[in-house]
Amino acid sequence: SSSFYDEFVQALMQKVEQTKVGRTPNEENIDMCGLMHATQLHKLAAWVQQARNGGAKVETGGNINTQMSSGYHYQPTVLTNLPENMRQQQVLGPVWSVVKLEQNQDWQDVLLKGHGGPSASLFTANATVIQKVMSQGKFGTVFVNRDPMPANQGYHSNSLGGTDGELGLMQYTTTRCIYWNMP
Repeated sequence: SSSFYDEFVQALMQKVEQTKVGRTPNEENIDMCGLMHATQLHKLAAWVQQARNGGAKVETGGNINTQMSSGYHYQPTVLTNLPENMRQQQVLGPVWSVVKLEQNQDWQDVLLKGHGGPSASLFTANATVIQKVMSQGKFGTVFVNRDPMPANQGYHSNSLGGTDGELGLMQYTTTRCIYWNMP
């Protein structure tokens, strides 16, 4: 019988494989477009290869997208069995890594130590876990029991602060006012 973990990985793979990739962010009905620079594309490819060399399994994707005629495109990728030393590294590209915790393994060691990142997703009914991640985790956004591919991804929504829109930008803004009497 399959576990929740196996079912989750399968659902995530299906979602990722349905990602609509476009050449430019101006295209209609796309989920993502390419990376900004060839350097980032090659860094991402090297990171995934390092993960593979360390024992990670590429469930889907995992290569430079050669079907796109222009731009710097990497296939949307799902990794499992990511080496522990790579779990806290921030990856700038379409890569989802799924970490399986054993029942007796302390989730705090996995989720709360390290650098954090722009977002985290967790699936739990335990309110104590959610509160601890919110108060101690170093994540801009935490998705709890949500679709594994939240709507804050992509050029269009990221340009206005992700799912928080313009209000999300306010935390990065310092309001200043100048009163100036011109002679």
